[in-house]
Amino acid sequence: MQKLWKNKMDWDDRLDEELLDDWRYFLNALPLAEDFRVPRRVISEEAARIEIHGFADASNTAYGACVYLRSVHSDGTASSSLVTSKSKVCSITPMSIPRKELMAALLLHRLVKKVVDAMELEHVPVTLWSDSQVVIAWLKAVGLPASIREESCSRDYKRK
Repeated sequence: MQKLWKNKMDWDDRLDEELLDDWRYFLNALPLAEDFRVPRRVISEEAARIEIHGFADASNTAYGACVYLRSVHSDGTASSSLVTSKSKVCSITPMSIPRKELMAALLLHRLVKKVVDAMELEHVPVTLWSDSQVVIAWLKAVGLPASIREESCSRDYKRK
């Protein structure tokens, strides 16, 4: 869609070969989604301890975040389940990758907050992951606004 917008394509315009190839690739991959299944249970019945793990990442075209619940069992084994995820297409306005990574981290923060509130998991340990050292440094910086630091104080950002 971004390429269509950047090229100012109208609904009835013919696609060039590159855009047509992209569309065919998408159409061919679509049937794979039919086999995708997500189990309804996210917390294992055998869980002795629960943890929340969130991941944020960005690319040139999009950014996103996902939140998992990790159940640690009494025998030391663990299982994890996807709770939620969200992705956004980047604006066509040019933006640096670190800025997009920061937007992904903010999206992750908001997603985790919603999960904690909805599932009443206020006392569950939370670990947030990013592969951007720049964003991690920004988030840990002393100069961050107090409201962001206070909301993030119990969250530990780590590098993927």
